Amino acid sequence: MVTSLIYNSRQDELSKRLFRLLKTFPLKNIFNPSFVDRDGYTIIAFRAINPATNKINSFVATFGDTDQLIDLLNLNTYVEQFGVSTAADPKIFTEGNTNVWLTFNTGYSDDQNDVYLLKIYPKVEQPIRCVYQGRERIEKNWAFFFEDGKILALYSIAPFVVLEALWPSSDATVCEFRERLKDSENHRQPRLSIGTQLVATGSGYLFIAHRKLTFFNKRIYYGVPVFLLRNDQGYRIVVNKRMRLIHSFRSLLGSKLKHNKNLISCTYFSGINRIAENKYVVGYGINDVNFSFSLLNTI
Repeated sequence: MVTSLIYNSRQDELSKRLFRLLKTFPLKNIFNPSFVDRDGYTIIAFRAINPATNKINSFVATFGDTDQLIDLLNLNTYVEQFGVSTAADPKIFTEGNTNVWLTFNTGYSDDQNDVYLLKIYPKVEQPIRCVYQGRERIEKNWAFFFEDGKILALYSIAPFVVLEALWPSSDATVCEFRERLKDSENHRQPRLSIGTQLVATGSGYLFIAHRKLTFFNKRIYYGVPVFLLRNDQGYRIVVNKRMRLIHSFRSLLGSKLKHNKNLISCTYFSGINRIAENKYVVGYGINDVNFSFSLLNTI
């Protein structure tokens, strides 16, 4: 089943408000939004073209309850003062009912890139580099979550790997992770990559992963809901194989403007929030050139 997310019947008031806030924003090529409401503020991380440099940067915008812009942080410029080269793929997640964090990576590198954590609310702090001995040379997204006062991260889906932070670190700017759970025999799951961060449900967590199809070395991405459920061993992965989440059938054809020459099209899921039982609002990018928000009923 292919589920298109473009129809107005799938947009609730929160989706429409988030869309309106970003659609009227004075930046070009906004895509891949991630978001949270906290203490009367709406915080949205996203990527867009910086008019000062004509390059894609990451931003964090904070809006008040009457939709006024309170603050706009250029994440790339902010992390440079700490010696971090760049900030790509920002994703927001929460700690309890107060703290708001995001994670980002330093993009492609000929050598090795890095994954970072950054607390952004109640105040913006310094970036923390994530260290894991078993990591790949180039890393993209780890799905972070807090449980029993500890920082955990879903590192990969197949093999199924959950990491635990050795926190606090002796160095406040570095956080080392070790394996809490690893299932190398997990061959039954489809090859999926992590998209959104995790959002809590009654029995565990939900996130949207990405499935990649390759045609003549060019790629199409779409979304797949995935549950991280608690069990006696810790957690298990359950993939909803019936749902394939896209923005629209037309968007599958791609866009004329292509920042990545190897991309045919993508509905790239970057944000998720639970608003009611089995109801979630998701934020996503469309072919790296546009964005939307939609209501997702599960599952």
